[in-house]
Amino acid sequence: MDWVKAKLQTESRNKTPASSGKGMSVITVENKQAVSNLPMQRPSLSRQRCLHLVILILAFVATRGLAYIAGLRILSRDLPWYWQLLDLDILHHHLLRGLLYLHAQPPLYNAIVGVAEKLSATHYGGIILALQLLLGLSAPIAIYLALTKLGVAPLFSLVVSLILLLNPAAILFEFDPSYTVPVYALNCLLTLALVFYIKSRSTTMLLALIGCAVALTLVRSSYQPVWLVGILGTLFWTLPANRRHIATLGIAGVLLTLVWPAKNYVLFRHFVSSTWAPFSMSKHWKYPADQQRIEPWVQQGLLPTFTPRPKESGKTEREFPAWLQQQWPAPPRGVPELDSVTKGDTGWTNWNSLAMLRMHDAEAKDVSFLLRHDPRSYVLNVGRATIIYFEPSTYYYMGEGGDTLVQYGRLASLDRAVSRICCNIFGLPPEAYELLPPQKFRIRNLCMGAVALYGVLLASLVSLGSRSLWSGELDRRLVISVMMVTVIYAFLVGNLVEVGENMRFRFEIHALVVTISAIFLQQIWDVLTRRTAQHED
Repeated sequence: MDWVKAKLQTESRNKTPASSGKGMSVITVENKQAVSNLPMQRPSLSRQRCLHLVILILAFVATRGLAYIAGLRILSRDLPWYWQLLDLDILHHHLLRGLLYLHAQPPLYNAIVGVAEKLSATHYGGIILALQLLLGLSAPIAIYLALTKLGVAPLFSLVVSLILLLNPAAILFEFDPSYTVPVYALNCLLTLALVFYIKSRSTTMLLALIGCAVALTLVRSSYQPVWLVGILGTLFWTLPANRRHIATLGIAGVLLTLVWPAKNYVLFRHFVSSTWAPFSMSKHWKYPADQQRIEPWVQQGLLPTFTPRPKESGKTEREFPAWLQQQWPAPPRGVPELDSVTKGDTGWTNWNSLAMLRMHDAEAKDVSFLLRHDPRSYVLNVGRATIIYFEPSTYYYMGEGGDTLVQYGRLASLDRAVSRICCNIFGLPPEAYELLPPQKFRIRNLCMGAVALYGVLLASLVSLGSRSLWSGELDRRLVISVMMVTVIYAFLVGNLVEVGENMRFRFEIHALVVTISAIFLQQIWDVLTRRTAQHED
């Protein structure tokens, strides 16, 4: 387009002035001829992108097919044990009632499992796997389309997307029936909607962006309405011509994210999307050194939820419901989802019971007490959480053990090979591949590739203050600004609220960090290339 504009400007100076009808007709004709010649390059570029998309699809089918041949299966038999899920019998036969009385988690994950059960009864695992794989494929495709739409070189965009697609952690999580892949994919689809909205300013794309954001709040409790307000606020501030449009649809989207907390307030007097936050926060005082510091308060009865009790997981997990019923009994409401401390006759803990809610309320008081009297443990464990955050995402399967560890074993050789490229060229220490004690502190097992990637992310954040670097590419700058809201928010919330599974939290936004870094590096390349060309002229 630049050479067309230059040509038109030259012709307008050399021909009859613009006030002349004859001159205007000459310019108009030449303008049409120039524009008609412009699409000559588009078909080849379109074919290249189609070829790249075919490569991504074939690579996905091949790698996931090989993973299946290697023995990876959807772990649907573990679902009855999942803390996030209601009793599977309730989800199958009383889905709407179960969702109505669900307070421990946002509803969408339970709804997906319930619908899969209704569609295929005992074979619901196959439906969940198909959905996981579909979302897993959509993620790298969305990133490729977003990057190319922003003018990132198609080949570079393909390489970035293949890196995401071939990540061993992505393969493992796709065969894990948790909400990790839905969160990961929704973040990628939100990015695609963001890029298309900034390029087109269309209502459809803004609705798609808000829809993805609302879906995230209904899947993962860490995504709160304030996060969506941050995204919309950034768009509102940087796009003054579209403020009315953004405000109108944005307010509707934020109100939708408040419906679930409002339901919980009406039924349980908790205006939250999940009642688990106190339990997650309490983990900052569960390490041996921390427990020694707080032991005097426990002995004085000041921290009732920190008294010795059966573990929520592991060998004593089936003993936990009886202890819960004894220590935190709740008046019955005549609803199994709330009254029973176990899931049917399985013996697994029902984390949605009113007894559990009473314990969480008590944990909230204990956490408040500890934040005032022992902030040192909290600060130290936020640092520990940050260290764990930069461990390889596949470490998550080490801490879980059981079937998940068996799943990891089938891809262990691939993961170790990739770790030499992405984490440590000399390979991670041998003990990194052993079953990790829960939440053990291992600074030497960090993924240095992730640390370097976040270094690039930080550089791109600082660069947003440079108008000269981003001159002529304001769309790229705006996309990075909005994406930064999600990355910074997820990083802070994940590490401030919980310690233990932080490497999994990093995976959920990994594609966003890679995308921001790719846009930033492409921008630097374009600026250097432009300056070199100007110097040669």
